[in-house]
Amino acid sequence: MRGAAITILIILAWVSGVNLHAQQRLHYNQYILNPYIVNPAFGGSERFTDIKAGFQSQWLGFDGAPRGVFLTAHSQMMKRMTYPRPLPLPSRSQSQIQAIPEPADIETPPIIRGIGATIVSETSGPQSVTEVSGSYTAHFQLSNQLKLGIGTNVGMLNFTFDPTSIFILDNNDIAFTSAYASVWMINVNGGALLYHPKFYGGVSLRQLLQNKLILDLSSTRKSALVLHYYFMGGCKLPVGEKLLLIPSAIVNLTAGAPPSVDIGARIIYRQLLMAGLGYRHGEGATALAGFRISDLLSLGYSYEYPLTTLRAQSSGTHSLILGLRLTKQGYAAGNNYFWQ
Repeated sequence: MRGAAITILIILAWVSGVNLHAQQRLHYNQYILNPYIVNPAFGGSERFTDIKAGFQSQWLGFDGAPRGVFLTAHSQMMKRMTYPRPLPLPSRSQSQIQAIPEPADIETPPIIRGIGATIVSETSGPQSVTEVSGSYTAHFQLSNQLKLGIGTNVGMLNFTFDPTSIFILDNNDIAFTSAYASVWMINVNGGALLYHPKFYGGVSLRQLLQNKLILDLSSTRKSALVLHYYFMGGCKLPVGEKLLLIPSAIVNLTAGAPPSVDIGARIIYRQLLMAGLGYRHGEGATALAGFRISDLLSLGYSYEYPLTTLRAQSSGTHSLILGLRLTKQGYAAGNNYFWQ
């Protein structure tokens, strides 16, 4: 019955011809440990190369329940421009003319850019999504510590529908006479991020092109990618000398679906240990923990307990994330803005 419940939900969307993939992208519980997967403007915001690999199993206990794996990497590129300082004009008095030393070049503030890449694979019942993309971000120094990042993420999406994984009572059902279907399309995401060592706030728009999704040319059913809006923010509150309290929130707005609101808070001890709690309105409560294995490696785990009727059949959602941080010479591994 558990597997049938998941399959029925997907089938109903498929047969009715609604926007099948509007809400089929996974909601990653550990977005606060990898905000780059939600907003490309985070790319290159830190002075190290940040690599993250993760796995999430949603609604554990249901056959065909959503699962996802991802691999992300982004790094900062910094360049300083120099140009010659103009020579001063000599004195008109010949007696005052002296040799003029060569002036030092003028050095501009660093130009900060970020590049990154994302690979995501998600499955949910008979459908699957694969995304391969790259990102570019420009960071602007607004003041001594305040910066603005504007980034875009461009890549390819593959949507696949496999009716052979569905148990059908009537093999002649016209809704499922189509064979295995797969389609590739271009996908574009964009985002902006205002950040400071003590706080950050951002917005991102995903699936900007809102591509039409046609898996069966002989069918009149129409689907399309739906535009997602994400609003996020957080701050750092020191608690004594060794602890940081980091409250954060993210809101996802999508046409045809109720708003998704996540709030949470983490405690970090000396950039080594992390524990936190979160709540997704009307959906679930999350507990997460993590620790830094070394200056290079970190590990995080989260568990979401469902607060909907699914809790009678599901044991919840489990997520695991492994981080690799390649620092540049002269910067400490824990010297970062977002305390990931």
